[in-house]
Amino acid sequence: MHFSRQGGGQIEFYIYPMDSPDKLRADIIKFNFHDTQLQVIIDINENPDVFSLLNQAMNNQVQINGDFRQPTTPTGTWAFIYLVSDDTETEVTNIELRNTLLKFEQLVEAKIQ
Repeated sequence: MHFSRQGGGQIEFYIYPMDSPDKLRADIIKFNFHDTQLQVIIDINENPDVFSLLNQAMNNQVQINGDFRQPTTPTGTWAFIYLVSDDTETEVTNIELRNTLLKFEQLVEAKIQ
């Protein structure tokens, strides 16, 4: 998964599986308008529902496409969530799925602050 928040509260990271099915690795590449190289580990116990839904989405068990559209205002903050397969990114526009996957942002930020 690729997450990118642009505008206020900027953060960009990738989520990767690990050898342990109970953990994911987040590689943070941007934070507060600075390029960075941070890695954090997220444990399934921190939010099992989010882990489960990401797993379902990555295995085509949940619809990724939906009606979500990014705001067109010139200022603010925008969050983009993509599922990545074979170097191809597909934006998550299913509103329910998106709202749940947004929780990864909180999990990652809690590890770096």
